Amino acid sequence: MINKKIKCVVIGGNGFIGYHVAKQLELLGCYTKVIDLSSNANIKNLVVCDIKDYNKLKKELRGFDYVFNFAGIADIGEANKYPLKTINENIIGSSNIFEICAELKIKRVFFASTIYVYSKAGGFYKASKQALENILETYNLNYNLKFTILRYGSVYGLNAQPWNGINKYINAALKSQKIVCNGNGEEIREYINVIDAAKLTVSTLSKKFENSYVTISGINSIKTKDLFVMLEEILQKKITIKYQKSKRTNEHYLTTPYNFIPKKSVKIVPKEYIDLGEGLLEIISNYKK
Repeated sequence: MINKKIKCVVIGGNGFIGYHVAKQLELLGCYTKVIDLSSNANIKNLVVCDIKDYNKLKKELRGFDYVFNFAGIADIGEANKYPLKTINENIIGSSNIFEICAELKIKRVFFASTIYVYSKAGGFYKASKQALENILETYNLNYNLKFTILRYGSVYGLNAQPWNGINKYINAALKSQKIVCNGNGEEIREYINVIDAAKLTVSTLSKKFENSYVTISGINSIKTKDLFVMLEEILQKKITIKYQKSKRTNEHYLTTPYNFIPKKSVKIVPKEYIDLGEGLLEIISNYKK
């Protein structure tokens, strides 16, 4: 049972997963502040702040119990294109958050990592997440800053970024009835709807997840080519699929990210969840509106 009197900050709460996590916290009755680089009139208690602005960030975090960190560059392609920017935004920015949380004696930090930390793929995005996991662990050892590391898999749903896999495929199918896929269609993913991912994230407030690593992904595996068949059936249209070899072969994994294991984690999945077909239909309906 989550104490409704707790005060939470969601940094990057105007982003894809962060937005939904903030909503779930509010539904539970938690006082929730959102910190982001951009404003959004639909979000209550939103403060525009750059995580590299140390003094302002410290002022905004003072007096809170828990901090959820979703800030930084999340697109693998962008991270590989701008490695130094990724280091500044992800590693320097999040290290500011950890330092402030340790100084203010925040009860626990929840850090949004990725299942790519298990993989040889992922480029600078993966490297930044691995580095931050190590940095956060060291803050725990040296300053007793408690943490929960959240390793997200393939999350999809409403309000996803343009580069999000499913979002990109649906947009292309609706606009041109043609999808260009970097791969051969045999890629396997365990998709999870963002609402289910947000609910699982909030559930890790439980003390049993303190100083632990949690993998959040879907229950059922699906190949990319089978996902395209689902889209054709839902849209009732023939979609032209063009498979091509990615220019950056180390960006994405094929069937599993588990090439490298830094630390063991507990995988949690929803007992009740949004069916992939229903989730696709919701995104398609939203596009058509």
